[in-house]
Amino acid sequence: MIIPKRILIGQHYYNISKCWLIDWKRDLAGQINYITKDLKLLKNTDNRELEGTLFHEVAHGLLKELEFNYPKITAFRNDEKFVQELGLNLRKTFLDLLNNQEAKR
Repeated sequence: MIIPKRILIGQHYYNISKCWLIDWKRDLAGQINYITKDLKLLKNTDNRELEGTLFHEVAHGLLKELEFNYPKITAFRNDEKFVQELGLNLRKTFLDLLNNQEAKR
């Protein structure tokens, strides 16, 4: 999968960038900033890990979008294990969708 330069999450576009270092204080593979609408991915990972991190951060973004109407979802947005599972399932579903579209061509 090609990592796009930006992505629409809910009503907001997020710019995606690949960085050599995201946060020197923590060992992060990705980070989403809801204020600046930036999504950063660690550059020195293989494509599969990069995709997984992208979907993990998109899961954070989707949960953030849902907070306005469902304030209790904040607990899930901050639960890294929940977000990891959601991101993995989003990735599987999205890649399956892409594969099915390619097979029909």
